[in-house]
Amino acid sequence: MVSSVNNNSGSYTPADHSFTEGLKGKSNEDLQKMSKDPKLSTGEKMAVLEELAKRTGEEMKAEEAGGGGDPAEGGSDELAELMKKLKNGTITPEELDKLAGMMKMDPKDLEAAMGGGEDDKEENPDNV
Repeated sequence: MVSSVNNNSGSYTPADHSFTEGLKGKSNEDLQKMSKDPKLSTGEKMAVLEELAKRTGEEMKAEEAGGGGDPAEGGSDELAELMKKLKNGTITPEELDKLAGMMKMDPKDLEAAMGGGEDDKEENPDNV
């Protein structure tokens, strides 16, 4: 049984396994572009964001292990917590800004990917 996850804009059905697996071969830039694709469902966009977050978390863990990284950016544990809040629809605007910064994305893109901020979305037929 597939359960729906609630967020600020309602609920969504998670992406299927083949879609999720196909994301592993994409570049980070491709994933960021996909997160803005209006043809993707909210569940598919969430899968894209989760793949980006996974990669960002792995990079952060590597930096933490090597003694590098900026403490002001937060750590991989914080990234996981913010992604959980995003999926649950309980993320605050400040947390959304922080998550976007950690993932090197625009907060509006994250919000739009989760179905929010539709009024702020600019028309862009090229999806760039």
